This record gives sequence, structure tokens and C-alpha cells, in this order.
Amino acid sequence: MKNTYPLIKSISAQKAKSLYLFLSREIGMSMLLLLAVTSLKAQTNSNTNNKATYTYKIIAAKANTFGYDIYRDGVLIVHQPTIPGKPGWLAFSTKQQAAEAAIKIIEAKQNPSLPIATSNADRPSSK
Repeated sequence: MKNTYPLIKSISAQKAKSLYLFLSREIGMSMLLLLAVTSLKAQTNSNTNNKATYTYKIIAAKANTFGYDIYRDGVLIVHQPTIPGKPGWLAFSTKQQAAEAAIKIIEAKQNPSLPIATSNADRPSSK
């Protein structure tokens, strides 16, 4: 019978085992390298998030009250028509209160180690 694959020659079981171990080791090292590169890329992406540009817009809510929208690089990331942490549909009674709350959220997004509100005293009332 003629060999249809002239570049493939029969090899011994010992050589086949050596080849298998070599390829397994090389594939394993390649996978580790790929994991390291992917991890490094993810860390780079998380570092660039701190350099994002945040903006806010005061929005009208129910009964002449106000909320806010927060944008990161022009993309809406927070739509807050009510006071965060308050039960029900209570919104801010003034635009100034809504702006102060939006600024606190933006500062917390830019510096994740900052607390957003430490007590109920930090939250504006709806009156």
C-alpha cells in the first residue's frame, strides 16, 4: 500500500509520548500567557475608567420636583428621578438638591473609595 502522506512517517510510541508531552507543555504555557495578557488588558481598561468624563443633567420629576441623569463620556449611566435611599417616589424639591446629589454620585464614581452617603443626615429631605 502506498503512503498517501509522504511527510508523515511512523514514529515509535516513545517519540509519540515525548511529542505529546512537549505539545501539552507548549499549549499550557500559551494558555498562561494568554491569561496574563487578558488580565493585563482588563486592568488597563479599569484604569482608564477613572479618566472618564462625567456630566449630569437635572430632570423634571412628578409634582414639580427634580431628579438627575448622570452621563459617562456622553452615555447615560444613571437615571435617578427620585431621592436614592428614600422609600416611595420622593424626589428632590429643588434643582440645587438634585445637583448636589448628582455631584456626590459623580465624585463617588471617580473615586470608588469615597462613601456616597454616611448617614441619613447626608441625604436631603424632600420638603
